[in-house]
Parts: sequence; structure tokens; C-alpha cells
Amino acid sequence: MPAARSDRFQLQLATLLERIDEPSKIYKTALAATAQEIGATAGAVAIRHPVSGALQTFGWGAGHSWDEDRIRAFLDLQHPDLPPEEIMAPIVAGGRALGVMVLRGRTGGFEMGAGRWLARICRKVAHEVALREERRINRAVDQIKDK
Repeated sequence: MPAARSDRFQLQLATLLERIDEPSKIYKTALAATAQEIGATAGAVAIRHPVSGALQTFGWGAGHSWDEDRIRAFLDLQHPDLPPEEIMAPIVAGGRALGVMVLRGRTGGFEMGAGRWLARICRKVAHEVALREERRINRAVDQIKDK
């Protein structure tokens, strides 16, 4: 993907995500926009519950079957082998993997550098979700102080 196009998409995505308050909607919006931009046929964001470890998955496109072991390996910041038509990137905030975004492309896979591009998108998603969590905590603290 040309640098100018990549930069433009990242700015558009940032503008779009800044308007959203709910983390699940941030994940869904980022997934759909990213998958469409890169030409993926399917995608998912899998978020790991911090206490139970259960995965909550938001899917996009056709073919929502994903290898849970591979997803969990990415969540543990390992780098498992992927089929050439898949790319994954962890969504990391505060040194902890919150989730992973996975995209499936057409046969033949993605162009070189697509994984690094996806990792940059996931850093932005993690940043936006962390900001919402901070705002939520600040609102709760303010409500407690006001009582």
C-alpha cells in the first residue's frame, strides 16, 4: 500500500474512532474499515477477558472460523505460523495484550508489509480503547466524589 494512502487511511480511521465511546464499537468499526481498506474477505477482533481468559470475538465478512490456539498464541505475544492468506496483530495497551485483529485475504495473501501496517492500526485501536477506559474510570471517581 502506498505510504500516502496508508497515512490518509490512518487519519480517517483516527477521526472515525475518536467519535465512538464504547470499546466494542471501536473494535467493530476499526475491523470493518481496516478489512475493507486492505481488501480482506473476512476478519475478526478477539478480545480476551482479563479475569476469565474467555475470548469475545467480533467478526466481519464471510468465513468466521478462526484458529483459537493461534489467536491465544498471539495474545501471549508469541508469533505462530500463519497461512499466507492471514495476517494478525495484537492489540496491546499498558504492556498487556487486550486482543488481536486477524484478517483473511484472497488466495495468494497480502502484499509485503501488510502485517506491519495492521500492527500500526492495532496500536491506534489500543490507544483509543485505553482512553475510553481512562474516561470511564474518571467518571466513576467523579461520581463517587460527588456523593
